[in-house]
Amino acid sequence: MPTRKISFITNPIQRMNKSPFIWKTFIKLSQQAEKSIVVQSPYIVPTKEMEQYIDKRVKPKVQRIILTNSITSTPNAMAFSAYLGVKNRVIKAGSKLYEYQKPYSIHGKSVVYDQRLSAVGSFNLDSRSVFLNTESMVMVDSEEFAAELTGAIETKISHSMLVGNEGEPVDFNADSQKNVPPVKSALLHILSVFTRFWRHFV
Repeated sequence: MPTRKISFITNPIQRMNKSPFIWKTFIKLSQQAEKSIVVQSPYIVPTKEMEQYIDKRVKPKVQRIILTNSITSTPNAMAFSAYLGVKNRVIKAGSKLYEYQKPYSIHGKSVVYDQRLSAVGSFNLDSRSVFLNTESMVMVDSEEFAAELTGAIETKISHSMLVGNEGEPVDFNADSQKNVPPVKSALLHILSVFTRFWRHFV
């Protein structure tokens, strides 16, 4: 597969709090994007500390798509309950947010910028990956690779629910939605009341 460049980035390896190198790299690339940013992450839990690095001036023509797990598919109760408390902030930031329904769950972490530069690795969109964990990502500068990766993400989007501006379902597979266990849904919403106090660690 033709490739201009492949590079490897990582957070510092010291213990505890780390300089958010990967996060700052992603923010810089997002600011440079001209057409589109496509994100796939199993967990999305933005914090105020993460948002301090974001330039609020967004290019209006840049399409931003985020794909993550739903109540149906999530395997991580703590992370998803924390996400429930901040989901509206993700939407109001100007992103189209999709929640994957089934089968299985999303575990891949990837970003595609302008259908050319791709990032694949272990980095989640949460405070643990930004400040605590020693995450790493492989950067691939290749339209062909970006097309393959975007195609895989779009396949999952076809089995996902688009979330509206107020957090309501806009477009979803009714059969998938019916499979949400009511007990699981209730417990996650109750847990979200408490996980807001320790979002930095989920």
